[in-house]
Amino acid sequence: MSYHKNSNGNRGLLILNVLVGVLFFGYFGLLEVNYCLSADDYAGIDYASQGIPGFNFAWHFYWAWEGPFLTHFIHGLFMWLVSIGVPPFLVLGSVKLGLVASSMAVVSAISHRYDLNLNRTESVFTAFVFTIVLYLISPQPTQIWHWLTGMLYLYPVIFMMLGMAAIIRGNLLLAILPMAVVMQSRATYAALTFGFLFLLFLIMWFRKEQGRSKWLTLTAFSLLFLILYLIAPGNYVRLTEHGNSTPFLTTQFQVGLRNLFVSFNIAKMDRVVLGLAAVLPIVGASITIPRPKHNWMLAIPAFVYLFFVLVHEALFVFITGYHEWERVLSLHSFLFLSITWIYAFWAFGLVPEGLRTKLRPLALIGMFGLVFNLFHGFQNELKMAQELKEKYDVRLEAILHHDVAGDTLYVNPMNYEGILYFNGFSTDPDHWINKDFAKAYGLDHKVAITKKEE
Repeated sequence: MSYHKNSNGNRGLLILNVLVGVLFFGYFGLLEVNYCLSADDYAGIDYASQGIPGFNFAWHFYWAWEGPFLTHFIHGLFMWLVSIGVPPFLVLGSVKLGLVASSMAVVSAISHRYDLNLNRTESVFTAFVFTIVLYLISPQPTQIWHWLTGMLYLYPVIFMMLGMAAIIRGNLLLAILPMAVVMQSRATYAALTFGFLFLLFLIMWFRKEQGRSKWLTLTAFSLLFLILYLIAPGNYVRLTEHGNSTPFLTTQFQVGLRNLFVSFNIAKMDRVVLGLAAVLPIVGASITIPRPKHNWMLAIPAFVYLFFVLVHEALFVFITGYHEWERVLSLHSFLFLSITWIYAFWAFGLVPEGLRTKLRPLALIGMFGLVFNLFHGFQNELKMAQELKEKYDVRLEAILHHDVAGDTLYVNPMNYEGILYFNGFSTDPDHWINKDFAKAYGLDHKVAITKKEE
């Protein structure tokens, strides 16, 4: 393949880079400074504050709730930071920074692998745009992006990109650790990623290229960590909570596919187009991915994506029986965006070279379009977040100063419909959320939500 490099416009690109970075982290920072701990965060604080940071948290969930030890270890470290007083918005921000960094790692790896000579500014700008688009097309940003560190829904994407960056650079042994983390994230994430690695392994094996032993080592270790996840006792504890009737599973499979192909990808294609408009006139003027010799090869990425989506949905519904599909579609967002990016560079390669430079103003249109989508309704979101924080602090103060030992303190529910994820107490004083909250804060009384009068 042949590539062309044009280094003009670096100063303007630097300004865009700084602008999108400030706006991206400004958006999350202004909202998440009002983040209130909820639901699973209570248990997270309790277990993360005990013993070895991260390890005790992961060990408990491996045996008692679900099996992804490595991702729970990472999550436990973040929860430990919260337990020692680090503000949650700083913890949340570090994960957002990790996502941008992992995206930049892939861009830099591709530049290194194919001698594209992209400078750091171009790599960072592309990473920021890619990350913003990924957020805007996520089907459930409330849970995926704001449930403290995104729980186990952002980690797989981050570590998958880090692993792929290492593989692209040929550092297969270095890719073992990030891929091991993906193998212990979610069952469907792990199974699909392992299938992708195994496919690459077979291709390299039959092509008889150098480094076959390293590919074998990477695949073997990935399989080992996947098995350790699948046999975790905690998996069987959690799966007993979900229904397994055939009508239920079939219905969920149909709902998942309908939302995936209609409500999700097609409905949010405008965000993807804006992201491509922001990146292609700048980076695309420097990089061209030529069309393959055989036209039928153009369909390969689309069919691979479709295959992974169908397999993911089948595994997700029929094996786990887990019905909250929206939580794990962040991987679909990542796959869809990646494949669209490939096709966009192919299409941009058909544009005459002299015309590409004239298309640079599209970058401003694309960027401001993304910013508009990102901040659309932001004032109302910020207001709701601030009101939640105020009510939360007042209620927390009342709970902590309730001095009737052994009694149950009933509090009013906190209704919140904003972008920050929040899930409050249960009406049952002995519900695990309520008990974990009491344990985490060392209360000698129970807390529950006041029941609605019927």
